[in-house]
Amino acid sequence: MRKFRLVENLEDRIMYEFFSWVRFVEFDENMAQMYEFKGQAQMAARGRRDESEDSGDDEESNKAFNGKRLPPISIKNERKVLRRVKKMAEEIYQQYETTLEEDLELLKKDDEAPADQKLSFNQRNCVLMRSGEKEILTFLMRAADTLLPMLDMDFKVSFRLIEDREETHADSPRNRQVPRICQLRNHDTRQKGAVLSFI
Repeated sequence: MRKFRLVENLEDRIMYEFFSWVRFVEFDENMAQMYEFKGQAQMAARGRRDESEDSGDDEESNKAFNGKRLPPISIKNERKVLRRVKKMAEEIYQQYETTLEEDLELLKKDDEAPADQKLSFNQRNCVLMRSGEKEILTFLMRAADTLLPMLDMDFKVSFRLIEDREETHADSPRNRQVPRICQLRNHDTRQKGAVLSFI
């Protein structure tokens, strides 16, 4: 089991690693593709290695592929990834006894309450922490709902859709690279020229 401390930003490094790991776990296609990604990661690691370093060549290049930098592989895989992320977020969210809205309302009432009726320091921090966790889970569910339909769209259409959403929905999952997921429909992901990253 891998643990990730997720945030509300698809461009954050930890989110990239999280989605990469889920891509790796959900992969059930041609293993040759995975070996190709491994080879590319190993070549990149060798290129970064200092030329004066003589020892540990194979060991260092073998560590280069660990599921942390796996780009979108295929439409099929990306669809499975987004569905898995949404399902995990929903299952965790349902374990809470209160909703995000109820927590936010409780915090608002506490802000307005007289001093003798306020939540204790520990109570307030607990509500703040669980509401923060629910905000991230809600973000993941919304992001999956936004991105799943884009897998069936043309790249240009998805790009316009994201631009429109960012102008009209301040709380939408923002990510300038999100539309690139749709390039999977227009490129062979094994070609060197295809830049595929949606996180």
